[in-house]
Amino acid sequence: MAESGSEGVGTRDDAVVTEYWEALHDFADKLNAFHISRGSPSYRDIAKASREPKLSQVAITEFLGADDCLS
Repeated sequence: MAESGSEGVGTRDDAVVTEYWEALHDFADKLNAFHISRGSPSYRDIAKASREPKLSQVAITEFLGADDCLS
C-alpha cells in the first residue's frame, strides 16, 4: 500500500479544491460589497485602521483587487 499523500490527486480532492475556490470567491465578493457599502475607503486608510491582525496596504490591495487573480 502506498504511503498517505503519495497517491496523487483524486476525484474527491478535485471536489474539495473546487469547493475551496468557490468559498474564496464568495468571501471576496462579500468583502468587496462590504468595502463599497462603507464608502470605499482607501486601502491605506483600511491598513491604518487595522488592529489585530495588523494588515498591510499590499495585503489589502492583493485581496480586494483579487478579482482578476481569482479567475
